[in-house]
Amino acid sequence: MTTTTRSRSASPSTPSSDEPPRSKRPRLASPSSSSASSLPYDVGMHLAPMVRIGTLPTRLLSLEYGASLVWGPEIVDKALIGSTRSVDPKTGVVSFMKNNRSIFECHPIEKERLIFQLGSADPELAVKALKVIENDVAGVGLNCGCPKSFSLSGGMGAALLKDPERLCNILKALVSSTSLPIDAKIRLLPLPETPSSPPSPYSEDPTLPLIRQTLSTGIKCLTVHCRTQTMRSSEPALHSRLLSINKSLSLLREKASPEEEWTKIPVVCNGDVTGGNGSTEEQEKDTWGNFREVCRETGVRSVMIARAAESNPSCFNSKGLEDPIKVVIPRLLRIAILTKNHYSNTKYVLNALNLHHSPTPPGKELNRDLKLRMNKAKTYLEMGEIFGIGKEEVERLEKEGDRAMLEEMVPRWMERLKGIQGKEEEKEEVEKK
Repeated sequence: MTTTTRSRSASPSTPSSDEPPRSKRPRLASPSSSSASSLPYDVGMHLAPMVRIGTLPTRLLSLEYGASLVWGPEIVDKALIGSTRSVDPKTGVVSFMKNNRSIFECHPIEKERLIFQLGSADPELAVKALKVIENDVAGVGLNCGCPKSFSLSGGMGAALLKDPERLCNILKALVSSTSLPIDAKIRLLPLPETPSSPPSPYSEDPTLPLIRQTLSTGIKCLTVHCRTQTMRSSEPALHSRLLSINKSLSLLREKASPEEEWTKIPVVCNGDVTGGNGSTEEQEKDTWGNFREVCRETGVRSVMIARAAESNPSCFNSKGLEDPIKVVIPRLLRIAILTKNHYSNTKYVLNALNLHHSPTPPGKELNRDLKLRMNKAKTYLEMGEIFGIGKEEVERLEKEGDRAMLEEMVPRWMERLKGIQGKEEEKEEVEKK
């Protein structure tokens, strides 16, 4: 089997570390290292939950490139409840089926760092959905920020921002019903409209009380998308507001008792993050992307990436972007074929990629030609031919593909995974003693 691999030296983590390294610069939002959650919410860069984009191939490739955690696409509670779990005996892919279609797919090799993103407006339904999925994921996140009409009409997503009591009741119900860590993702609340006297930059941000309520529910992480519900993605993220919020949280932490769990909860920034290299202070001058810049502007230590990951999943690579035409797309295609990802979804993911987000961007004619051919491709055979994957290899991946072949496609992630599992085993041995 032909796979595209990269040298170990290009790994975003060194062989002695099982997680992407932390930046050494002190952060305002840094919680205590004694956080009850073992998941690295406060480390590096995470793949944000993205509808239709954050499916299994994208998540595995993101982990391979160095993502600390990967969130799946939002799945509504009612859609998951009543589904049937099945496992492909060769590949190991886990599918949750309902009405003859797959609701969600995952794989055991991503389980240690996979977060299921849940859409819900009801505590009871949220818990029922969690019980369906909890044995196949490392954590569950509640969507409290999606501005799309399908979420708002059901009282989910950003609609929960206007109903903090319901939001917190759902989180408390999830926390009390599982040993898995629960997280939440919110948006900024709009500033008061006072044209005659604009709000002072030193006044309390209206989002702060909501954040305090949310942190007190027992969750292990809070992500703040630095835009309000009505803002478009083309509008600059409001990083300065998150910095102000984190400064206020730091003051509150200083006054709080060390035993108060909310003081240990990391706050993650989402919005206008492109990636970057946050490995060591010595490499700061060689950084790419804006990881460090966003950390400085917001007072966080970890970020969540959406649009940049949609454009090119290698944004998690500490050495910079890889060529989407020669490297990223062929790797994603091979993973998608082997895991039997629905072709329509794979095509959607590929068409969302930006071929110019590359160290060697194509010319206008090549870009136009490739996009036209990609749009016309109706099968994996046709799509594979565009990117140098021949008919024999496509058929071999479809017929002979198994878990071992899948693991070969994400070697750096498998190396990290061994370290993660080794630490978990050591922890269990210590607890037994």
